[in-house]
Amino acid sequence: MDTQSGADVHGVPETPSMIARPSDASDARTPRSNLGYGEGDQVWTPSETYGYRRCTIVSMNGSDSFLVECRDDENPAQGGQYSVRPAEVKPYYDYGPEKTWADNTEMVHLDDANILHNIRKRYYRDEIYTYTANVLLAINPYKSIPGLYTPEKIAEYRGRSPGMLPPHPYAIADTAYRQQLREKDKKNQALVISGESGAGKTETAKHTMQYLTQVSRTDA
Repeated sequence: MDTQSGADVHGVPETPSMIARPSDASDARTPRSNLGYGEGDQVWTPSETYGYRRCTIVSMNGSDSFLVECRDDENPAQGGQYSVRPAEVKPYYDYGPEKTWADNTEMVHLDDANILHNIRKRYYRDEIYTYTANVLLAINPYKSIPGLYTPEKIAEYRGRSPGMLPPHPYAIADTAYRQQLREKDKKNQALVISGESGAGKTETAKHTMQYLTQVSRTDA
């Protein structure tokens, strides 16, 4: 079954944010974002290929520009030293090669560079869904991922609070369904599914309707 790319789904209640911590804080190097950057700091700089890439500050020309050295492991020819404007630089925080965040708001730095990096790492692990508070981000894996949309998966997410299980459209659909049935208010619910043309909005709608149809049938 095809899945969606870049489709955003709204509907999950916000969960408390957590401060991200690397597994070994002694090995982490955090840019001094509050005091300004320094030589030797690792930062994110713009990349036409990846959006952003990790670089190291080699020297600083006052507040006008930074000389950075970038390394591209996938394409070494694209590496080298470049001059960038400080406004183009984003802080980098080293969580280690394996760590990812199911909710982007748990990261130390919440900006486009670090969000893209987290989503990219999750994508390589076939973890195509990521929360940003009450928004679900989806990336098209361009392949079928076994077990992602099954009756067993529907049963797994039924009645579970968001955050207890990995990000998934079923979690959002279940939250909307339960809130609609609550004796206290019984308010109508809406799921906003947005994205560029071809991003997978229709597929996301299919998965949420599949979930709602299944749970409402068993509740009848």
